[in-house]
Amino acid sequence: MRKKQDKSLAESLPQKFWPQYETVFMDILPSVATEAKPIKDPEIRSLLINSGVPKSYTEGVIIRSYVNDLRRKRLLPVCSGTKGYWVARTEKEIQECIEALRHRIYGIEAAINGLEDLKTRIK
Repeated sequence: MRKKQDKSLAESLPQKFWPQYETVFMDILPSVATEAKPIKDPEIRSLLINSGVPKSYTEGVIIRSYVNDLRRKRLLPVCSGTKGYWVARTEKEIQECIEALRHRIYGIEAAINGLEDLKTRIK
């Protein structure tokens, strides 16, 4: 069984790259990304790389972890969908993001339940 990490993947980023991530997410994202015009993962990666972050520290999993940290720490209402990321400007946008996250939770719970049932059949 995997151990729970003390740090999130985003918090494991070398500190020297934190300012670039902060600039992209706290300054650039709110000014350019809307629900009607979200910014995609490759665009975020490009912004980070152009600001001096090595490509290896711009993988999608790190970006998703960083977005999750922004949400958990209540720093920025970043929403996401199949078309990319944007900063919510209305309560409705936040609520829709919450509902999408809950839908994902239900799917994960259903997968866990299925696996729990299957493990009892394996002996």
